[in-house]
Amino acid sequence: MIKHFLLLAAVASLAFAVTLMAYAEEGSEAEMSPRELELKKFDEAEKYFAQPGPKDTEWDNQYRSLIQLNDNAVSKGFPSHADAVAQIRADAAKGPEQLKMHKHYVLFIVHGSKKYRPDEATQWLRKLWFDLVALEFGEEPGPAAPVEASMPEEKEHPFEGDPRLTIYRDVAYSKIDPKLQNLDAYILKSEKPTPVLIEVHGGGWRRGEKNAFGSYGGLIEKVRDSGISVVSINYRLTPESQFPAQVEDMARAVQFIRSKAKEWNIDPARIASIGGSAGAHLSAWIGLHDDMANPESDDPIERLSTRLTCFVDRSGPMDLTRVRPTILSGREARGEDFANAFTQGFGTTNEGYETDPEVKKRVRDASPLFYVTPDDPPAFIMHNGPAEWQTRDHPPVPDMINDPHSYLHGALLADAMEDAGIEVVRYIKPDIAQNREKGTEATLAFLKKHLKIE
Repeated sequence: MIKHFLLLAAVASLAFAVTLMAYAEEGSEAEMSPRELELKKFDEAEKYFAQPGPKDTEWDNQYRSLIQLNDNAVSKGFPSHADAVAQIRADAAKGPEQLKMHKHYVLFIVHGSKKYRPDEATQWLRKLWFDLVALEFGEEPGPAAPVEASMPEEKEHPFEGDPRLTIYRDVAYSKIDPKLQNLDAYILKSEKPTPVLIEVHGGGWRRGEKNAFGSYGGLIEKVRDSGISVVSINYRLTPESQFPAQVEDMARAVQFIRSKAKEWNIDPARIASIGGSAGAHLSAWIGLHDDMANPESDDPIERLSTRLTCFVDRSGPMDLTRVRPTILSGREARGEDFANAFTQGFGTTNEGYETDPEVKKRVRDASPLFYVTPDDPPAFIMHNGPAEWQTRDHPPVPDMINDPHSYLHGALLADAMEDAGIEVVRYIKPDIAQNREKGTEATLAFLKKHLKIE
């Protein structure tokens, strides 16, 4: 009886305490201004978010940028964080409806991406929310970019100060356009020559920059730690330089790196390449293409092989002939931007891409899929997609693939390489897009196997 009474008393006491806390909370909120209450919603987004989000709208790519690392976003062809915030803020300033829409989208994104969004992106989203609230209350938003103290600094010089490395920065590998045809090399100090992984940035062949290491979920750091040197390259960009400039640069970079074998203490027989999106396309293209060495050249670098030991494709387009820009450009979610990536690469129009015989030949020549032969090196093919595409027993691949990152490209390449008897790791899974670290260990194991790292 006494125990029962004590239990009731404890419950009553707890309820009273909770009531007091509720009153205190109400009192503290009552003392807040309307502006402060709006700002507070950012940290309580789960209470205020609502469907639908920005997917399939013209603002999809801006908000996609704000759920990942900046260099990862840019490498995929999304706006930078600063550009995304500036573009959204400018649209919100056009009127109350636009402002309301973007406030809705921000809370939706803040809640929906909380499990995987990096801190860097969170700070930019917070910056955007504060700017939108400022617009709502007739205040002047802050500068387009947050003050330096409030934002993480971009890594301008990866691995700087690592005593295990000899670092060469901005090394030109060609004289045509040294400002773009350059590389950074992170060479491990070793008694024996080390293998090399070439990192190729994405960005729709139009933008992006070397050292986009943040997009690999810690893989590049693990590669270095496992005894593999890393070389990150830039290349000429479209539309100023059209195809085949990008694949020619890829070939030249491989030859140049090979020419440094003795000076850099690297093994010319163990060179791999990795990239995402456009970088995956270039890695696969050079990996599958016949050797482009020219034994008769006066340039000793051009006499060297362009062949790779293996390569990694992360969401790259493999058959450019299946793209239909006339249809793609009409889609709301990044359609026109994606279409431009293809047409500008060949200096043509949407219609010309699909009908001009000369352009169609160049498009086919730029497609890695058509270079598969039995003597090609192994590949690790990694795409975000349905689990049923993880094996050869999958539905038919359609003739039109209007997404440059589609798993259908990966399935096409994996099928072709398997048919040719080439070793392929087909890593197509449904949660890769939201988890940068997904597949890191499997990719590392693949590289260590083929680059002969014990």
